[in-house]
Amino acid sequence: MISELPMQAPQPFFSADSQWLAFFDAGKLKKMPVEGGSPVTLAEAPTPRGGTWISDGSIVFTPVSRGGLMWLPASGGPPQPLTLPDEKRGETSHRQPTFLPQTRTVLFVTEYSAPDERSLQAVSLDTKEIRSVSPGGAVTSLGRGGSDLTAVLLAAAIRADACELIKDVPGYFTADPHRDAAAQPIHDLGIDEALRMADGGCDLVQRAALAAAAHADLHLVIRSMDAAAPVSHVHSRSSHGVRHQDHSRRAAV
Repeated sequence: MISELPMQAPQPFFSADSQWLAFFDAGKLKKMPVEGGSPVTLAEAPTPRGGTWISDGSIVFTPVSRGGLMWLPASGGPPQPLTLPDEKRGETSHRQPTFLPQTRTVLFVTEYSAPDERSLQAVSLDTKEIRSVSPGGAVTSLGRGGSDLTAVLLAAAIRADACELIKDVPGYFTADPHRDAAAQPIHDLGIDEALRMADGGCDLVQRAALAAAAHADLHLVIRSMDAAAPVSHVHSRSSHGVRHQDHSRRAAV
């Protein structure tokens, strides 16, 4: 059925039950059954920037390149505004929405008037409250969307300078600090060394997340909630030999 979709950037996404496929075509948001059939037009979308299907059957999408998210009720009717870019903060667009399963939250990318500036935010479908951007521009991913791999992929997507992972231990150690009182913290290591440790059984950071960080050439910061505890910096291959530096754009989980 995918072969039946129009070739002009349809940006397809599936319904929660995988029975429908939504896509953009000729300035409109449309849907069609996965098994095939005639497309049904849902809403106007002149310059779309992504969409996501919610578990209750509603849809959140970005109909124009400079604007906010719209919510399309499952029962039908016209789309309703869900978010509006904050012009005072220089926001120009809310786009690429992604529904977090088993929540009532949608993640989205915010673009700004400044070139190449982006952040990741989250909006509640119930209250329309926008959150998850911490002071200083650091993006924070929590709860069910908060795995190591999720954080690394999100950090790479928004081109963050570093990804900060918060653990129950303050970074890497020479041995398991819960079992060996003589274990010493490792303040700096390379991504390849972290990958070798993961292959050897160290599960502090998911190996898939480390591999994704290596591919994205992303700096990782591993710490605990204790601000006074030591911190581990996992350096990307391009920063080999470079020690701790301040990163102004950071994603955290």
